[in-house]
Order: sequence, then structure tokens, then C-alpha cells
Amino acid sequence: MPVSDIKRSTTNIAGIEEIVLDNAPGQDLMRRVLLVHNGRLYDLTFSPADHEQVEPFYPSIIADFKLIDLAQQ
Repeated sequence: MPVSDIKRSTTNIAGIEEIVLDNAPGQDLMRRVLLVHNGRLYDLTFSPADHEQVEPFYPSIIADFKLIDLAQQ
């Protein structure tokens, strides 16, 4: 799949701007949401990206996603 077919946008999760990649290659085309928090990379994968049962849940997952800061030991 040509890289030009991957659609890039941004969203906001827990006050942090994230990168959203639609039509990312894999076994099926998928949506990947990448974010960095406290030096860790989080990769949320929704597959297949255009699945009719995934799309209704995607906005609520993104809206309710919480990042918890762990206390340093």
C-alpha cells in the first residue's frame, strides 16, 4: 500500500494532541492513534478501520481515555 493512502490527522486525548493514522497497513486496514505521555509511546489500534461495529465506539473510547501518572518510587 502506498504511504500516500494513509490519512493523517490529529485528535486530543486527555489534553494531549495525538496523531491518528487511518488506512494504516496490516492484516486489515486499521486506524492507529499514537500518543506520548511521560516518555512512553501508546499505540491504540482499531481494526479493521472501517468496520461498522468499531466506528460507533471510537469517539467514546477516545473521549473516555484517561492517562494516570504513577508516583515515582
